[in-house]
Amino acid sequence: MRFVKAMTVPIATLAVAPVLLHAQMFARFEALTRAVVRIDLPNEVGSGIVLHQDGAFAVILTANHVVNSNENISVYFFGDPLKTRWTVQNPVDSLPLYDLAMLRIKSTGTGPAPQTPILIAGANPEEGSPVRAIGHDGNNFWIHSADGKVVRATDSNDPALFRFTKTNVAKGYSGGPVFNSNLELVGMTVQISKSDDLAKALKLETILDVIRGPFGFAELNRLKVAEKGSSALEGLRERYEQISRSEKALTEFFGRRKKEAQSRGFPFRGDIDLKIADTEAQLASAKRFLDGKQTPSAQKALDAAEQSLKSLEAMK
Repeated sequence: MRFVKAMTVPIATLAVAPVLLHAQMFARFEALTRAVVRIDLPNEVGSGIVLHQDGAFAVILTANHVVNSNENISVYFFGDPLKTRWTVQNPVDSLPLYDLAMLRIKSTGTGPAPQTPILIAGANPEEGSPVRAIGHDGNNFWIHSADGKVVRATDSNDPALFRFTKTNVAKGYSGGPVFNSNLELVGMTVQISKSDDLAKALKLETILDVIRGPFGFAELNRLKVAEKGSSALEGLRERYEQISRSEKALTEFFGRRKKEAQSRGFPFRGDIDLKIADTEAQLASAKRFLDGKQTPSAQKALDAAEQSLKSLEAMK
C-alpha cells in the first residue's frame, strides 16, 4: 500500500468538487474500502487507514483514543472476505496531542490482504464542500459510509481540526478516513459530537506532518503511483466536458422543438433561450478559469452551469 499524491499545489489553494462520473465514483469508492480496517478491542471499536501493506505485514493509522489501552488489539481488513485477524507486532506509536496512533500489524493468515492506493488531496476542504467518511458503525463487521459537508474548515477550539455534518457517522468511525468529493483523503474522523449534528476530523496537513515527523514513517516519502488518479483540476476539466456535452444535446433538442413550433406558427418559450444562454455563459467562464488554473472559481462556475442544466432538463 502506498499513498499517492493527487496534487502538487500548495495545501491551502485548492477547493474540491464532485468531479468523477457516477460509475467511476462507485468503482473508486468500492476500491477504497479495501484501504480501511476495523479495529477491535475488548471495550472499543474503531477504524483505521492502511498506510502501507506488504504481504502479511501492514502499517495502520488510526485515532489514539481507539487504541490507547494497547490491549488485545485485533485488526480486520474490510476488503478481506475471509475476515483474517491481524495482530499488533510492536508497541503502538502514539501522539495523544493530535489523537493519532500508528500500528504495525501482522496477519494470522497466509495470504496478503486486498489493497488499493489512497490518493492524498492537495488541499484541506473548504466550508460547504462535500465529504464522505468511511468507517465501522459498531454493530456488525461490514463497512459503512456517511456523506456530509464541511461546516467549519477550521475548528474554533483546535486549528488542527475541521467540522463536518455527522449524518449516520457512528462512534466506530473514529480513526477512519474522510474523503473529498473526488475521493481524495482530506482527514480522519476523531470525534463525534453529542451536543450537535457535527463530527470532527483531523486535517490532512496535520496527519502528514505527524507521519513524516514524530512517527518517522519513511515509506510515505517514497510515493509510488500504484494507480493513476485524477487531480482536482483534471477532474474539473472532465466535468466541464461532460456538462458541455449535455448542454449541447439539450440545445439541439430545444432547437428542434423551436423549429417545429415556429413551423406551426406557435410561440416558443423565451425562458428556455435565456436558460441556454445562461448555461453557455457559465461554461465559458468555467473554461477561462480552467485555462487559468483557477480551481475554486472553475468549480463555482461549473456548479452554476450544472444547476442551469438541471433547470433545462426540467423544461423538456
